[in-house]
Amino acid sequence: MKRILVAIFNQEHWHQSVAIDLAISHLKKQDVVTILDYSNLLHRSSHKVYVSNTTKKVFPSSYPILQIVTRLKKEYKNIFSYVDEIPLNLLVSRKNISSKKVYDAVFKDLVSETKSYNPDIKSFEDKFRIKETDFLKLYNFLIKYVDSKFDLVYTYNGRFLYERALWEACLKTKIPIKFHDRFVLGWNDKYWVWESSVHDTKYRAEVVRNFSKSSELYAKNNNKVNHRVEKWVKARENSISQPYTSNQKIGFIRPDGYKYLVSFYTSSEDELIYSNLKSLDWPSQGKTVERLIKLFQKKNIYFVVRVHPNLQHKSESTQIYWSKLKKSVSELDNVKIILPLDKVKSYDLLNSSDVVITSGSTIGLEAVLRGKPMLLLGKSLYDGLDIGVKCKNINDVETKFLKVTSPDFRVNKQDAISYINFLELGGIKFQNGKIDLKTKSINQVLDPNVYFYGNLTTRIPKWVKILNRFFPKNI
Repeated sequence: MKRILVAIFNQEHWHQSVAIDLAISHLKKQDVVTILDYSNLLHRSSHKVYVSNTTKKVFPSSYPILQIVTRLKKEYKNIFSYVDEIPLNLLVSRKNISSKKVYDAVFKDLVSETKSYNPDIKSFEDKFRIKETDFLKLYNFLIKYVDSKFDLVYTYNGRFLYERALWEACLKTKIPIKFHDRFVLGWNDKYWVWESSVHDTKYRAEVVRNFSKSSELYAKNNNKVNHRVEKWVKARENSISQPYTSNQKIGFIRPDGYKYLVSFYTSSEDELIYSNLKSLDWPSQGKTVERLIKLFQKKNIYFVVRVHPNLQHKSESTQIYWSKLKKSVSELDNVKIILPLDKVKSYDLLNSSDVVITSGSTIGLEAVLRGKPMLLLGKSLYDGLDIGVKCKNINDVETKFLKVTSPDFRVNKQDAISYINFLELGGIKFQNGKIDLKTKSINQVLDPNVYFYGNLTTRIPKWVKILNRFFPKNI
């Protein structure tokens, strides 16, 4: 019999559903399970808070997880408990953790909240200090709370402010901690549990390779594997498994007169930073693009930059930067910058490209699966696998470009295929909840309901979210 803690700091229903599923799985084994739910009490992280603690007490129906918890208490009354209060007298902000760790946790949470890869700390000084105080208070409390009381702790992802405080507390007390999350966007009926950081690229590569080795279907039936990969690629291209290209309606026409068409696909820079995927060898993607423009001048290369469509939801300063860069290169005949809201089809560009360059975007993986040479600048979630040709710096790009455009170069697809094989067949299916996949919009497909005990779900009611728009500080 193990003592399990499942900690919730996040009100997004999908992540709460995973927490509930893990809790029930351990309860069925007769483990002693505690759900620690502080998502209503702590409002200073980048997580969206829909229901405050006061609202939850006055209107219990506003927070559906309570109904599931009530059922669990009845069914497992001797081995299950639910905690959603913090003893205020135990919250102290003394600093008994390195300043570097605190700064790293707070800065990355600020990056996540502002959606800016380089937020001006002076402009957010008050917010930064509040986050720092909250982190220290929770960290000090959690050290006392988990020490010698649990054999295993679960929480979501680990990179956000409060989850990071729990992670550091577990490291301090030497309590094992695991992190749950999707392996990639599009995992709607399954999840993964990490024994390391969610963004540990070596661990991810090990998981993928081990799965491929153990998969009998993968080893013996290449036709099914190839069909699975083709299906995954088509779902991406047709905006079925990702929402970013659904409004792109204009085809891309390759210009005449150039030997090579090289495309650069940006990724969300802020996400690279708070996911520990930012490379010290490369500057911001904007500065990288400026260097590539200079490199490709007078080389019979048409260079196209596809700024990620999700950038429209990022900070204003980031959007302004790319707009100014587009304007500054408008007189260059061999350079084209496609902004987030431009409706040029990303996949038309991909199919027309001779070489694809990216800083961690999933489209780099898709390029390899299409047999396109791909240059990878910096880290990515598939960094630990043999996917694409890695470049250390701008001089390395020139060398590797000559390599991938030589007649003898062959694109190695094996690890990319293994990656897709795992995405399609791997993962932990919901064992105790029923998934509602009868949805129409792309957002619902990527974020479906999970039902426990019949019709009980963790999704916050629509009326609560509507009230949030009008009374954001009161709900």
